[in-house]
Amino acid sequence: MQRSGPFRKPRAGLSRRGGHLPAAAYTDAGYLQHEHAALFLRTWVLAGTASEVPHDGDARPVEIAGRPLVLLRDRGTVRVISNICPHRSACVLDAPVSRAAALTCPYHAWSYRLDGTLRMRPHFHGGGVHDTDPDDPQVRLEPVRSARWNDLVFVNIDGNAPPFEDFITPVAQRYEGYDFSAMKLAGTFELEAPGNWKLVAENYLDNYHIFALHPSIDRSYPQARRHPARLVAPPLILGSYAKDASEDNYMATLPANPGVPAHLRNDNAFFTIFPNVLMHVWSFSVMVMQLVPLSPERTLERYFFYFHAPDGELPADAQPREQAMEAYRAINETEDFPIIPNMQRTRASGGFDQGRLSAFWDGLITDYARLHLDTIERRNR
Repeated sequence: MQRSGPFRKPRAGLSRRGGHLPAAAYTDAGYLQHEHAALFLRTWVLAGTASEVPHDGDARPVEIAGRPLVLLRDRGTVRVISNICPHRSACVLDAPVSRAAALTCPYHAWSYRLDGTLRMRPHFHGGGVHDTDPDDPQVRLEPVRSARWNDLVFVNIDGNAPPFEDFITPVAQRYEGYDFSAMKLAGTFELEAPGNWKLVAENYLDNYHIFALHPSIDRSYPQARRHPARLVAPPLILGSYAKDASEDNYMATLPANPGVPAHLRNDNAFFTIFPNVLMHVWSFSVMVMQLVPLSPERTLERYFFYFHAPDGELPADAQPREQAMEAYRAINETEDFPIIPNMQRTRASGGFDQGRLSAFWDGLITDYARLHLDTIERRNR
């Protein structure tokens, strides 16, 4: 991407109190394309969850930075492959399927095994002359480098990022001893946020705005008991708040995971696994939000809610879980969503650039900007 204007020196202001990314980084379509090419294709990003493909032959289309992929399960292994037919570039899979034996392109019916290898090409050598035993290893749905942390499936599309174990280490160390296997996916939903994906992430990590926008949270967790988010180590920016007995009743009725170490039982932490994962971990629940940039001013939020499942089964009474999920949805839609387009408009107006932030609360903004730029620069050396 040709750099000009605010992108020539994107770090301008980061050394000053209150600095962050230039306003145009949240509004410019060219910058989003730069993020796709230089960030989302070149580092580890969340593609989906293993729970979305519970059975062999289950497959679903996903898209990362505009690149069509397939998340699937084959002989017990969750993998990711390209969703682009090498014949004429049609997407092979346009909707989730269950227990499929093969994936078939809708254009000319070329079919592929679940490992991506070519299975059959009808009429390939002429009418009625099928290629039933193709011997062309170059024609396949290409495998995509992938790795799992608990139920989360990450991909590195260009294949050149550092080992996943190195990437996830700060998060894995923070939650060492937490038995995530005892948590089961209980519900999902999607929202379309009216703002840039970075505004959504910064708002999520901002523990300062709670008293002004989220009265129900502020009643349970007053400002004095919340701690500002800070960069722990790439890719982890983490904040937290102290727990007490004033939690809402529906939260109190959710069974806690006994496989949580003592030092994490009252540790309510929210964090990002940069770039596209936002998480909140309690002893009784785990919330994962996957960010999918749709445009400079629109972001798809995919929510995954996990709750403790004794003996592998969720408790029969689903009401407390449904209340928790609905409360999260309502807070986002009615309290967060109005402020995000407000900021999106002003950043597009030309009247705002670097901001003047709180030294106590807003270090995360500069941390986030530096993490964003550092990740891009490391991946593009």
